[in-house]
Amino acid sequence: MGVIKPNNAENVSISHDGDTYYVITEVGEVQKWRKDKSIAMSNVVQSFDIFVKHGNQQGEPSRPTKSELDSAFGTHQQDDCIQKILETGEIKSGPGMTNVESEFIKRN
Repeated sequence: MGVIKPNNAENVSISHDGDTYYVITEVGEVQKWRKDKSIAMSNVVQSFDIFVKHGNQQGEPSRPTKSELDSAFGTHQQDDCIQKILETGEIKSGPGMTNVESEFIKRN
């Protein structure tokens, strides 16, 4: 896992069947990557982790199962799922994650 910097992060998310799948990225890097795919994804994401919030779940995120990824993205290959999130996901500026999410990531 990469080093998560919650105060210098954006959250890029996709919703599927009421669940929200997201990755934590460096501020401003997704827009650059969308224009120039030669930029390595490792320069865009803060870690190669996908998180999911089920429905209106509050608090700690979960890590999706392979079957959840297959259902949402047609594959459970982490890099392919992350690429799909980066390509079409909604970018949420500001703090990329809550304190609860940050603590969850540090522990896991």
